[in-house]
Amino acid sequence: MSDEIPRRPGWTKDKAGAAFAAWAVFFLANPAALEWTSRAFPDWAHRLATIISIALAVPAYWMGLRFMKRLP
Repeated sequence: MSDEIPRRPGWTKDKAGAAFAAWAVFFLANPAALEWTSRAFPDWAHRLATIISIALAVPAYWMGLRFMKRLP
């Protein structure tokens, strides 16, 4: 008898495409956010730019995941 638990694939093409979308949005949004935050909040510029970029990358991941699931 086998007590092995069936495993779902951990890294699919859908997740890889969505991760790439999130990565791309993060690295495209970060310079623009850093430009703005360095003027508005000079002491917190890098931290705020990272937070803004992550806040934009998370929805990009979910939208990329939904888009990739529609592909054949």
